[in-house]
Amino acid sequence: MAEEKNKEDLILDVAKRVIEEKGFYNTRMDDIAELAGVAKGTLYLYFKSKDDLFTKLMEREYNKVVSGLVQVASSKDDVISKLDAVIEGFLKYMEENREFFLSIMYEAPSIKKDNLRKKIRENNRTIQENLGKLVEEGVREGVIRDDVEVPVIVGSIIGTVSRVVFYAINFDREKSLLSFKDSIMKVIFSGILKEKGGLLW
Repeated sequence: MAEEKNKEDLILDVAKRVIEEKGFYNTRMDDIAELAGVAKGTLYLYFKSKDDLFTKLMEREYNKVVSGLVQVASSKDDVISKLDAVIEGFLKYMEENREFFLSIMYEAPSIKKDNLRKKIRENNRTIQENLGKLVEEGVREGVIRDDVEVPVIVGSIIGTVSRVVFYAINFDREKSLLSFKDSIMKVIFSGILKEKGGLLW
């Protein structure tokens, strides 16, 4: 069973590299089989189709992000350190995989994969729940303001980080995503207005 899983992971690793180079629509199962060193028939023992392969690849990648977040959220560090680690971990993951996500960014929405959409929704729910727990922990400890609803804070964190990543992947490709971390942290924890003797809201 472990050997089968290793073979599946190997094929997924290869598929990821091919998609990075050619994009999803220009990637052929023949390309993946050749680079993975397996017969095309063997490829179809693991994946019913290219869509099936892509779905399992995306599930694996989303699981990496979610498992990293859950691990950090359950650690014994203080809340701010955990939020810092979550953001840094996501930026690092996207930095390492930016070519892959750039190659599928405009193709994936048109690929009909109900199972993948369901998995993405489940993972998004897990992300929001774990970030929500971190925010609630911060509120209880008095380090996060308690006059803003938790879902708004969580949405602000997710929105800020994801939009910065989207911008950098598309329009600032020479710059490391991790170089944005300090600015992201400042916006999340201090807002965008200069302090002039107290909160405006």
